Amino acid sequence: MKDSGEALLDLDKIFFSLSRKQIIKSNEWLDMVQEKRPKSKKEKVLFLHQQIRCGGDMAFPTLLECLKENKYEDIVCKSLKFIEMKDEDFAKKLRGDLALKMDQSSSLHDYAPSQNGLGISSIATLTGRNVNIPDDQVYKLESVPPGQVLIVNIREFDENKMTKRIGSEKDRDRIEKLFKSFGFSVRVTKKEDVEKLASHLPLEEKEALMGYIKLEEMVAEINDFAEKVRGDCCVVVIMSHGDQGPAIPDPNLLVAASSTESHGAVTETMREALKQLPFVVYSSDKKPLLVEWIIQKFSTVEALKGKPKIFIIQACRADKIKTQDEIWCGSYDGGIPIDGLGSGSPFYPDDTFIATSTFPYHVSVRPTKGSWFIQAICDVFEAHSNEMDRIDFLSLMREVHKKVADKPGNFGQRPQLDIRGSFKLLFFK
Repeated sequence: MKDSGEALLDLDKIFFSLSRKQIIKSNEWLDMVQEKRPKSKKEKVLFLHQQIRCGGDMAFPTLLECLKENKYEDIVCKSLKFIEMKDEDFAKKLRGDLALKMDQSSSLHDYAPSQNGLGISSIATLTGRNVNIPDDQVYKLESVPPGQVLIVNIREFDENKMTKRIGSEKDRDRIEKLFKSFGFSVRVTKKEDVEKLASHLPLEEKEALMGYIKLEEMVAEINDFAEKVRGDCCVVVIMSHGDQGPAIPDPNLLVAASSTESHGAVTETMREALKQLPFVVYSSDKKPLLVEWIIQKFSTVEALKGKPKIFIIQACRADKIKTQDEIWCGSYDGGIPIDGLGSGSPFYPDDTFIATSTFPYHVSVRPTKGSWFIQAICDVFEAHSNEMDRIDFLSLMREVHKKVADKPGNFGQRPQLDIRGSFKLLFFK
């Protein structure tokens, strides 16, 4: 038996045991151990934590079994004692499954885990039952409804400007149903009006009306939702065509575009300048809207201070896969123009999660049955619908990313998840 005072684990042995029992996929384990830069103990613990949290009901019992097989019975015993304080029945079941004879004289309070090892406090968090996560590290979704969702799906575009996003209506309907199953209030742009005023029309005509959203309508919808949003969580889903300008924009084009006397007409110079913009999504009249404007709009909402704000963006970030020369073009003059939110607006950048369907300068796949990204979100979240009180948002998104990456025929699309500022664990139930 290992020295319980040190309680250090050979994590690679544990990973190997878990891969043999199919809790960790062999390719994931091999990818990690074969990387050129050796993983730190902290990174290995985080990897183990993520694997157990999204590994299903048998993941944690299997971890205990692997620990026992590798002669770490002291950690197993103390882990079960800790769990017993929170859930006696669960601990009893685990003991029975492992057929362990607990040393009742052993005191939990005598145990001091090493900072370099994986001790009891770390293992207890792997149960998926949140047995020792402090309340101040978890978002509380106690409002009724627990959160509000805005879905903007742009399917139709002015003739000869952009292609119709066939299949996006499946994304819209499915993600609406998903968040409603969590008890969230869901608002779908134009859906209510179309269903009221055009219920007599054929389905395709109704979809055409619902999916045609001009820039002015899009901005008005976002502003209105931001003003009225309440509850303990906010989700904004934007689905459209998109683009990502070069990493270094050409200031000469931007100046030329801004000085053009076009009287409302879009000149070739202005079109070229639009290509230099950061990440944008397009309205039905092919006008770009900065994704960053959408995000920062909700970062100024007082009612959302300290509450999770999730942005799900299904859009290409290029019209084709770009070369390095196309990405790193132009020059840089250091100017950072900012406007639009008002200099006096309070700003709360924390608690912001930005999930995009692909990384910069890459396309995003959307078959007629729905996009890879949105369908993967729905697949994963629905598969774990009975575990939403035990599996946090980041663990779910990790599985979403892998599901997209593993798609047959995937030529490089990889979702991206950005987190701004401080954040907590988010459970949808």
